[in-house]
Amino acid sequence: MTKEDLQKAIEQLLDSGELAENEELQNIFLKARESTNMAELTWKSQLSQNLSLYLLTHQFRTPRQVLELAHSIAKSPHQQRGKGTFLQMLAQSLTHLK
Repeated sequence: MTKEDLQKAIEQLLDSGELAENEELQNIFLKARESTNMAELTWKSQLSQNLSLYLLTHQFRTPRQVLELAHSIAKSPHQQRGKGTFLQMLAQSLTHLK
């Protein structure tokens, strides 16, 4: 999910009224909307962490759209970490060949 797509999804969630009764979720998404000037990976990681903490402390009781968004956001940082891990493993295996 690109940064622009994520921004649109956040705007749709905030405008939909699904979060009207949930001030904590509103604050998470408002904070994310205000901090879009950060690096994309940092911004997504912070939003993912905030949503994960919210979901764990509220036993995953949240609107379905929020769950789907949290799931799609969580993929990106994991993929980035996976690339680094692959390169690290490759470098280690090459050093052991000598």
